[in-house]
Amino acid sequence: MKHKVESTNKADLSNQISDSQKDQGNDTEVETSTDVLAPLFSKAVAMLLNFDSSVEKVVEEIVPLVNNGKRQERLISVQSAVDSYDFETCLSIFREWAEEEGIKLEENKI
Repeated sequence: MKHKVESTNKADLSNQISDSQKDQGNDTEVETSTDVLAPLFSKAVAMLLNFDSSVEKVVEEIVPLVNNGKRQERLISVQSAVDSYDFETCLSIFREWAEEEGIKLEENKI
C-alpha cells in the first residue's frame, strides 16, 4: 500500500515513517512526494552541469526518500554514475527520471 506524504516538512515525516515502519517490521511503502524530490533533482542537475563532484551529497539526501522499485532502480543507476564520475550519464538519468516523475527541472549552472 502506498501513501503520498503531504506535509509542510515532508522529508522529516517520510524519514520518521520509514524508521517507524522498520521498527515495527511493517513492509508498507511510503512514496515521497515529487514536491520533496524536485528541489533535490534541480540542485543535483545544476551541480552536474558544473561537473561538481559534491553532487554525491545531494544524492545521499535522496537515498532515504526513495523506497519503491522503479525509483530505487533509478537511484542505483545515479549512484553508479556518480561513483564513476560519469556526470553526463548521471545528468541524463536525472533528466529522464524527472520527466517520468513529472518534475520540471531548472537547469541553470551555479
